[in-house]
Amino acid sequence: MDEKEIASLLEELMAYARIPRNIRERIEDSIKFLETDRPKEEKISHITSVLDDAANDPNVSSSARTQIWSVISILEQEANNIV
Repeated sequence: MDEKEIASLLEELMAYARIPRNIRERIEDSIKFLETDRPKEEKISHITSVLDDAANDPNVSSSARTQIWSVISILEQEANNIV
């Protein structure tokens, strides 16, 4: 999975109607972080951390939390494939 595919996953998550605005902003920042020259492992780690914080936000609905966990799971699988 390349950075474009990861960005696509994050964009789909941002489009989900039950994601609060503050979480959308953090996800958007994560998409911008993908464009940096940092190693892929670091990018995935950063995004996973942002999404984990988002999943624990009390303002996030259970359905949005499920969507976030789904993306985290995909990113963790990708991280395992890198190593």
